[in-house]
Amino acid sequence: DCYVPGGTAEDAAQADFSAALDGLRLEKRIALERNALSVNYRLALPAQGELRTVLSLAMPSCDGYGGRYMHRGEILGGFGQEFDLPQVAEFVLDDRHMRGGVTLSIDPPARLTGRPYHTVSQSEDGFERIMQCVVLEVVWVLGGPRSACRLVLRIDADGGEQPADRASDAGP
Repeated sequence: DCYVPGGTAEDAAQADFSAALDGLRLEKRIALERNALSVNYRLALPAQGELRTVLSLAMPSCDGYGGRYMHRGEILGGFGQEFDLPQVAEFVLDDRHMRGGVTLSIDPPARLTGRPYHTVSQSEDGFERIMQCVVLEVVWVLGGPRSACRLVLRIDADGGEQPADRASDAGP
C-alpha cells in the first residue's frame, strides 16, 4: 500500500511500510537504534511460504585479506567467497580495515547465503574485475497465518581486538 510516516518525535528514527496483494499482507518497520539498524516484518498469509530479503553491504576490505565471515566463533572464509548456511541466528562480517565489523542477528533463525558482487571496468591496463559488495540473502520458511521476522544489523568497533575473541560469544 504505502509508506506510513511516524506520528511522534520518538518515531523519527523509524519508517513503516505496508503492502497487500492476493490475500497476503506485509508490514515492515525499519528503525535506527544507536549503532544498529533493525528491520521487523509482520506477515499475514493464506498458506505456507518463504520470505526472502537481500542485503548488499559494501565492506572496506572487500575481497582483501582483512575481511572474513564468522559463524559460531569460526572463520568461514573471506568476503570474496560464497557460503550457504541452513540455520543462522547470528553472523559476523569481521573487517580489520574498519577495526570492527557488522553483526547480523536473525530471528527466528533462517537460511543465510552469501556471495561477492563483482563488476568489470576498463582501465589503462585492460579489463579489471572489482568486488563491490557482499550480497547476503536471508530466507525464512513461514508456517502459520501470522508470522513475524526480525533482522538487526549492528556495527561494532573493537579497537583492533582479534576477530576470534569478538566472535566467540556469537552464540548458536
